Amino acid sequence: MPDTGYSRPDTEDRVKFSLLFSILYSTLIFGWLFAQEGFLTVKTRPTGMEIFLDGKEIGRSTIEMMRLKPGNYTVALFPSDSLEDAYWRARERGIVEIIRRIPDFARYHAASVRVTIIENQETEVFLSYDDVLKAKRNALFALWGGSSCLFLTGAILGVILCSLFH
Repeated sequence: MPDTGYSRPDTEDRVKFSLLFSILYSTLIFGWLFAQEGFLTVKTRPTGMEIFLDGKEIGRSTIEMMRLKPGNYTVALFPSDSLEDAYWRARERGIVEIIRRIPDFARYHAASVRVTIIENQETEVFLSYDDVLKAKRNALFALWGGSSCLFLTGAILGVILCSLFH
């Protein structure tokens, strides 16, 4: 047989190669499995409040480095069915009930946030119950202020029109 300059690796070299290949393959597989997660941290004021993720309770704050698959989620201080139930009950009663419930809807809105979990990154959320209370108060102010402004504008316009045509 002619000498080609190539000699077959001995058993020790083959074992080293197999071990190296196994370690590399395992690292790639495990890295792929675990790399497809991001992390969510939720803090609230006051601490200890119930936290809901897409409507399901996940615990009380502070929640740190919760593993999640990448994607969009809603983090809230109330279960999502609370808002849906409130809306549909108001809708069944008509537009006046929907308008009357605007402060409650504002409260639900202030108590939730939409987040995007990105692979290998931490997403931090802060929810404040004070902001929830302020949102309801601000909605009431806007609702009554807007109604009062419309009423006042109508009254002034009525007085002007009456004085012009009398």
